[in-house]
Amino acid sequence: MTRSTYRFVDMTIGPDPHGAPYAVRATCTACGERSPQPESDQGPTGQHSQAQRWCRTHAAIDHPGGRHLHYTANVTFGWLITPAEDIGPTADERAWSHP
Repeated sequence: MTRSTYRFVDMTIGPDPHGAPYAVRATCTACGERSPQPESDQGPTGQHSQAQRWCRTHAAIDHPGGRHLHYTANVTFGWLITPAEDIGPTADERAWSHP
C-alpha cells in the first residue's frame, strides 16, 4: 500500500480564452430542429433573444397546427480553472487510463 499526501489549493474559475465561445441555441423537443448558430459579435442577451425568437417562430409559423411547444436551451461556454499556486506537474495520463 502506498501513502500519498494531499493538500487543498484555492482555485478560481473564469472564461477560457482558448475555449468554446459563448453560444446560446434552442432545440425543439418535438422534432429536434435547432435555432441558428448565433453570430460571433452577438452578446449573451442578443443570443438569448435570437433563440427565443426562433422558438416563437418555429411554434407559430413553421408548425401552426402542430404541438411544437417545448424547447431545450443549450448554452455553451468555456471555463478555465486557475490554481492560486503551483500544483506541480500534470498527472501521468497512462496512470489514469483503463486497461
